[in-house]
Amino acid sequence: MQKWRAFDSPSISNLEDPDEGAKSLNSEVEGEEVKQPGQTPRREWRIPLSNSNSKEFRIELSEFEGKLDPDEFLHWLHTVERIFEYKDVPEDKKLKLVALKLRKYASHWWTNLCNKRIRERKTKIHSWEKMKSKLKAQFLPSSYIKDSYSQLHNLTQGELNVAQYTREYEKLSIKCDIQASEEKTIVRYLGGLEPK
Repeated sequence: MQKWRAFDSPSISNLEDPDEGAKSLNSEVEGEEVKQPGQTPRREWRIPLSNSNSKEFRIELSEFEGKLDPDEFLHWLHTVERIFEYKDVPEDKKLKLVALKLRKYASHWWTNLCNKRIRERKTKIHSWEKMKSKLKAQFLPSSYIKDSYSQLHNLTQGELNVAQYTREYEKLSIKCDIQASEEKTIVRYLGGLEPK
């Protein structure tokens, strides 16, 4: 069974003959008209996921609004990193791509930071690594990692079953980015289990 990915493409839907445009993009693309109540029909395009040149898939960076939610921020940041790695995005493009995806407070903060650096005659931020460190300083509270370490250190099975305890332990270990040996990790994990 073949898996399919569906997406709308404005560049295809604006062509006079969508079927001809699809053929020129990929010989395996299929289209079907989709009509939703109250809307004009649109063509939905499907491309097999087993396509040999998977880097041609259109992957969008999600937007970041700057909400005060460290978990959401870290999830967004890790997703951005995975997309950059998957798409082999050149270093000189990463900062610009992320800057385009900042919205609301995050966008205002970034613009203000850039303007402040100009006023203070500091060099512009040119690298994704530098931008990432500034984003972390702004949107990841300093207490977040400490709190996560504390939660991990004090984690016990309590009322959780073993699967739930294991999931919580793994989640906190990932948050803390612990670089401990396997033996230390096992000792810490077993220390929180209830003896039965």
